[in-house]
Amino acid sequence: LEQAVRRDVLIPLLGRMGFSAVGEYHGSREHGKDIVCFYLDKLGQRRYLGVVAKTSDLTGSVSSSDGVMEMLRQAEQCFNESYYDLFGMRKLTMDEVWIVTTGKVISGAADSIFGKLEKSNLAKLTRIVAGEQLVDLLDEYYPTFWNVAAESTDQVRAQRDRILSFVRNLLRKLGITSEQETAVVTELLHSAWTPRVECLGEIKRLVVGAS
Repeated sequence: LEQAVRRDVLIPLLGRMGFSAVGEYHGSREHGKDIVCFYLDKLGQRRYLGVVAKTSDLTGSVSSSDGVMEMLRQAEQCFNESYYDLFGMRKLTMDEVWIVTTGKVISGAADSIFGKLEKSNLAKLTRIVAGEQLVDLLDEYYPTFWNVAAESTDQVRAQRDRILSFVRNLLRKLGITSEQETAVVTELLHSAWTPRVECLGEIKRLVVGAS
């Protein structure tokens, strides 16, 4: 369920809110961060956001995986553990952290988290987004989440064009010829088969019509 929330709700929502390079970071090396993205501040500098995603109520428990101490641990990990930015090719830490849950925040849990974070001056850089506020954000930035069929033709075209642009750029970086690039894109758009590019040293071989 948490994976579905990350991929189907939070990642597309953050993209529509204006964040860039929104990607899932969940796994053995996440160090508290489930999602990482960035935005540009008024000076044009990147500000990195780490998102801790939950699907349960946040409680005041000190032992539960959804309790105060676990949320505090994950938030502090986001700030303290480095993240390797594959777009900027550098090692960095988070500037902000959001703890997002589809559930609600049990009375006192938020105060406990912020009270502990204040001791390390991290409280102002941490936000808690609970279920009701998450619904408001979806209504404002991603209203078609409730009805995918309501997405306009222009929105669908824009999504397609962004994906195709990325695929073309990626193929060029691999050294694929323009003819091969066209073949791959055509196969993706109009065929049920998935093209494959094999790289053997300096040799790039395009396999079209193979799974």
